[in-house]
Amino acid sequence: MEGIASSSSSATVSQPAFRKQVRNQPRRQCDEAFWRSGQPEETHHNAASAASSHRTNPCYQREMNPTTADVVLLFTLTCLVSCSSNTAPPTDPAPDPTPSMTDPVPGWQPIQMHLGISDPHRAESISVVLPDGDVLMCGGTGPSERSVASCERWNPKAQKWTAAAPMSVPRTGATGTLLSDGTVLVVGGYDTDHEHGLHQSAERYDPSKNTWNAVTPPSTPRSGHHAVRARDGRVLIIAGVQNDYARLASTEWFDPATSLWTAGGSLPSARDAATVQVLPDGRILLAGGTTQSATESVASASLYDPTTNTWAPLPAMPQALQGAGSALVNGRVLLVGGLTRFGPRGPEFSAQSLWFDPKTPSWSAGPELPAGRGGVAALALPDGRVVIAGGNGFANATVDVLTLDGKWRPMSAFDQPWDRMRAHLLDDGRMLFTGGSGSPGTATLTPFAISP
Repeated sequence: MEGIASSSSSATVSQPAFRKQVRNQPRRQCDEAFWRSGQPEETHHNAASAASSHRTNPCYQREMNPTTADVVLLFTLTCLVSCSSNTAPPTDPAPDPTPSMTDPVPGWQPIQMHLGISDPHRAESISVVLPDGDVLMCGGTGPSERSVASCERWNPKAQKWTAAAPMSVPRTGATGTLLSDGTVLVVGGYDTDHEHGLHQSAERYDPSKNTWNAVTPPSTPRSGHHAVRARDGRVLIIAGVQNDYARLASTEWFDPATSLWTAGGSLPSARDAATVQVLPDGRILLAGGTTQSATESVASASLYDPTTNTWAPLPAMPQALQGAGSALVNGRVLLVGGLTRFGPRGPEFSAQSLWFDPKTPSWSAGPELPAGRGGVAALALPDGRVVIAGGNGFANATVDVLTLDGKWRPMSAFDQPWDRMRAHLLDDGRMLFTGGSGSPGTATLTPFAISP
């Protein structure tokens, strides 16, 4: 394919295509496939909201076609960013003062997406903010239930879409990481159109030339993994799933200077749907997830030290969680929501938030959410506030902000439910959410984007 070097081939292994199998699976197996089908980066314990979460789970909508859509959401941060402060949200706030923020206006507004985009509605896609401020969007799965290889670039200032060179293969559930030199590394994922669809390949996008080049593939094909860039510029690929949702404990380092892979330290146990966050000192927090089955969340946590290439155990979280949202706030990590377990009525989600302090290290309770939710996107603002958006469950169309008085306050809701989005803060202070899945029967079937 044009713009793609052919120095290395793509090795693949079998990967179930969730969207093709969902209607034929027993409910509990389908539940597991539903949660494994995405990257809850991207979950809540609330029995009342569990029943509502069935709306977003195609396992409970067998008479309806599950619809996914790539959504781009933008919000003008008027006072939200400009009224800055370095104070972290307290975990045990004083009596409620006058709210420090009112819901900004105009809120979420639709704009027309680039009409030339092929199949623009994409779940589990890649979105990366490039050095020039453009946003690169690639891959994912659309309403056609097919993975795509196409890419587009969006200019937030001009609000203009342009076609970008496609990836070498269609990818769903891959990772995209901005490297120190401004190029983008894409690793793994799967192709819903192929029986042997799990990709072992990796490739690198050069925004200045609009070209992709194949790089040496990692040793293990995987999807649903995490990718984080270390302070030395290397990228660590963490865990994920392999064939038949077999969980992985392995990690691998990619060195952009040599384009070679080396083994990283293995996790204490195979893990999927964990929350991963890079700390200010370069260490990496991994919390929760699943080790055996998607129906069984775990409370264990570990801390990775790149200098020693080892994982060290941490105190367990107060609650077992998988797929919690996370944000780094003034040196501490905030975990929000998460899937706790599958109960008699289906998936149950946590309304709790947790603070992790790496200096202690210890966990402490944060402010409770208005309702349980999972698969939320969390975004830390420069002044210490945290915005969470979407998610599964009763609150899956809502947007909330953790203000400096330590309370969650509602913002303008989305016009429809979205979950497992990716969150970015743009140079102009606006928020960008992209790559989510919509509720069956409610997701728009037209090109969809949001901007002030």
